[in-house]
Amino acid sequence: MFDFLIVTHVPHKWESGKWFAYGPYVVEMNIWLRHVGSVLILAPRSYEPVSPMESAYSSANITLIEMPQFNFLNLKNRMRSLVLLPKIFLTCFNAMRHTKHIHLRCPGNMGLVGALSQVVFRRKQKTVKFAGNWDPAAARPWSVKFQRFILRQPILMGRASVLVYGTWSDNTATCVDAFTATYSEQEITVCHPRPLDKPIRAMFIGRFNENKAPLVAVETVLQLRQMGWPISLSLVGKGPQAETLQSYAKDYPDSIKVIGELSKDQVRAHLQAAHFLLAPSSTEGWPKTVAEAMFWAVIPVVPPVSCVAQMLDSGQRGLLVPKNAQQMAQAIDTLLKDPEQYRQMALKAQSWSQQFTLEKFDSFIQQFL
Repeated sequence: MFDFLIVTHVPHKWESGKWFAYGPYVVEMNIWLRHVGSVLILAPRSYEPVSPMESAYSSANITLIEMPQFNFLNLKNRMRSLVLLPKIFLTCFNAMRHTKHIHLRCPGNMGLVGALSQVVFRRKQKTVKFAGNWDPAAARPWSVKFQRFILRQPILMGRASVLVYGTWSDNTATCVDAFTATYSEQEITVCHPRPLDKPIRAMFIGRFNENKAPLVAVETVLQLRQMGWPISLSLVGKGPQAETLQSYAKDYPDSIKVIGELSKDQVRAHLQAAHFLLAPSSTEGWPKTVAEAMFWAVIPVVPPVSCVAQMLDSGQRGLLVPKNAQQMAQAIDTLLKDPEQYRQMALKAQSWSQQFTLEKFDSFIQQFL
């Protein structure tokens, strides 16, 4: 009998006697695992080298059952998934039967399998972390809609607490307003808003893909340069648009710099020198990069998706701007012309974000264990 089961779609890697996975996810899970003993993980496994953005689990008492990755994006994958699903469901059911606490990571294909399987175990203690956009009005794939439907039904969830980002009108008794954290109380240091009489630094942190829209961030900075502002953009991450971004960096070496993947400490150092975070993403849950930037008095420029408007207090703690380079540039231009408003907004962002430390998150999750 295991103490804690994690069902997730996040790929895991084995290296130097430890399990690794996506860094922010592992940082959070390590806090959960402080309070449990034996851990069973159902997740896909990757055999690629560990990257700087991945971290190791701190627990040595982890058993991982490798699960195949599957999706329904095309006919071939649908047929393959139909063959795989019976065994996946059976494995998930048996794992739940032999664990004390079930923890699901949603949304995702493994999260959907877990959400359906857990219905049988109404009396078991369960938690679900819905890391996506919980806004009932948001457009989403059918599989995510189905997961959200299941997770909102007390009759299907039994003794489950569903941790969601933001307060929404259709939240049910299963839903708990949640948050996440990156930094500890010990990491809180004096970090004043950066003066505007020096070159202005903007950052993009995330996947280089259409959804995260780094090209919109690039175009925003180029428009600000045309307005006369001495601004540059550093892009941190990787993804399919990396080659295109490198072309921009080659054409505009004073404006655009593609850095690639960085560790948590390296990201922090960059944020502590930045003025703005450009995050024109189409979908988010609780955007950790936004909260991390605010922690260091960096002003986020982001569309009002998911709970972002709540995080930014409807524009008091950052710039809420549609995913449009021209509008983003205009909003930043207006703020730069008012240094005192810039300073006050940065301080409000920092004050709010520094409430959400790893210690506070630790205390928060203990009520569910």
